[in-house]
Formats: sequence, structure tokens, C-alpha cells
Amino acid sequence: MHLFSFYYISLGSSILPLFFAIYLRFKKDRFDYFFMALLVVRFLNDLINVILEKTIGNSLPVFHFSVVLQFLFILELFYSQFKFRISINYFRLISILFFLLDLTITSSLFENNYISTIYSYLVISILGIIYIRCNAKQNSEFLILTAISIYYVAFLFFGYFEEHINRSVVLTSYLLNFASFLTLILNLIFTYSICSNRKS
Repeated sequence: MHLFSFYYISLGSSILPLFFAIYLRFKKDRFDYFFMALLVVRFLNDLINVILEKTIGNSLPVFHFSVVLQFLFILELFYSQFKFRISINYFRLISILFFLLDLTITSSLFENNYISTIYSYLVISILGIIYIRCNAKQNSEFLILTAISIYYVAFLFFGYFEEHINRSVVLTSYLLNFASFLTLILNLIFTYSICSNRKS
């Protein structure tokens, strides 16, 4: 039980950036609009995740929808700040295709949506690396997107080696706590960015 306490704390931390975004009315342009949408989806995902785990013992149904929604919103964040050579519609189409495949053919609503998860993590990681290397603006948007990029690079590793990791109970516990720590840090960075942007 103690191994999962930090896990639930990290999930609960998603309320922090959402609260300050609403309280400070952090909504001005395209970036802020989709960032707010991302915060709402992340909070609802964490909330429903806990509910489903306690009721049916399976939180994967919400994860199917959360992965694709967060991916689409993060795409909007990147494309609002940087002009990538590949059209955003290309990534949107593939994400929806993989989402439908994981629901019907390659997986199911109550099984791991491996294809859409790895695709989302990989694309965000690549876009993040390109953005960080080519962007010179050191503002709150840059901090948010840099944090998202690092976060998804780490989770790309977790997702790719998930089957091997799950074979070890000890390794699973340690990585669960590490993933929870990354989630907590991400939410704190989001909160800091919202508050600092408001002050400036």
C-alpha cells in the first residue's frame, strides 16, 4: 500500500495547475486555450483513473481516450509556437487511426493501447527535441513545452520496455514511483509557469 501512496499523490497534483489556471484566468491565445484543455483532460484522466481502479480494477478504458486527446492538444501547443515542416493534419489522422485500431483490432477497451501510446510518445518526443533545438525564446511557453518533451521522452522508454518491466515486481514498483515523481514535477512546472506568466 505504501508503494502506491506517492502514485496517488502525483495523480492528485494535477489539480494544482488547473486550479491556478482557472483562478488566474490563464487564457489569452491559442496556446493558452489548448493548454487549459490539456490540463482539464489530465485532471479528468487522473480522477477517473482512480475511480476505475477502485471500482472495476481496470483504468485502461480512460487511458485509451486520454492518450489521443492529450496528444492532439500537445500537437496544438507545439504548432502554435513553431513551424514544423510536416502538416499537423498528418499526425492527427494517424493518431485517430491508431486509436480506432487499438479499440477494435490490435487491442480492446480493457487492454493496453500499446500502438497509439508509443506513437503519441514518439511523435511528441521528436517534436520536442526539434522545438528545443530550434527555438530561442526562453518564455513560459518554452518551459512548458520543454517539460512536456522531457516527460514524454522518459515515458517513451517506459512504454517501449513495459512488457519487460512488468515481469519484475521490484522493478515495476521502483519505476512506478519514478514515473509518479516525473508526473508530480511536471504538474509543479505547469503551476510555476502559469503563476510566473501571470506575474509578468
